[in-house]
Amino acid sequence: MNKQIIKNELLKKNETIELYIEHHLEEIPQIEWEKIFGKIPNQEEFIDLLELQSSYEYEGFIFYDYSLPKDITDYVICIKTDKNNTLIEISMES
Repeated sequence: MNKQIIKNELLKKNETIELYIEHHLEEIPQIEWEKIFGKIPNQEEFIDLLELQSSYEYEGFIFYDYSLPKDITDYVICIKTDKNNTLIEISMES
């Protein structure tokens, strides 16, 4: 469900999502992409690679941290929602 939020925000040109993707496509060597994906992914394929790392509730909000598999990066996309799963904020954190 929350991965769909990320996809929807990408379609809206969310700067945080675009920065996260661009950063990793530029910084991770092509050979690493070929090992994990067989090629360099496009933006939508990149989002499909993201895995839920953790989820937790804090001060009435629910947070979901997504990142690339296999400890490729220390950065996560953090989705903050209310209890109705309405998006409040997306941030990139390490």
